[in-house]
Amino acid sequence: RPVPTQSQAAEQSAPERPRAQTDILGYFFVPDPDLPNASCGIAYFYKKNAAIAARMVAVYHNGKIDDTANNPLERTKGVPNNPFVCKFDFINNLVLQGDKYIGKVTDPDTNRTYRCRVWFDTKLQKLVVRGELLFFGLNQYWTPSKPLPRDMFDPESLK
Repeated sequence: RPVPTQSQAAEQSAPERPRAQTDILGYFFVPDPDLPNASCGIAYFYKKNAAIAARMVAVYHNGKIDDTANNPLERTKGVPNNPFVCKFDFINNLVLQGDKYIGKVTDPDTNRTYRCRVWFDTKLQKLVVRGELLFFGLNQYWTPSKPLPRDMFDPESLK
């Protein structure tokens, strides 16, 4: 399936602005685990109660966004009641500990939950999302994205 490459994603990326390591709020391209240098969707990090959560707000199919929070299509496979992928908070309870956020990430296909750490790498200008199981972990690097149009996702709907 054609998906945006990193160079295409860069065209849709948020304008460069200095970010602190703890500045993780906003929109980010989620890398496609099956295709290097490609994105499978866009996640939105937002304040939720006393912590931070991340919700998938757009998913690419055939190289285009056609599954959005305002027009969800695909459902999670492993989560009870099978909520829509684009309305699912897959990262939860991120709380700042030192210079990184620590919380939980849930795999929507299996409903397995793992510890995760999230921080913004100021040198790479990318969000680092690290899923961990025991002593093992894997880093993903997420590029900032421009906000989605309100007809695709309205952040005010989360309040």
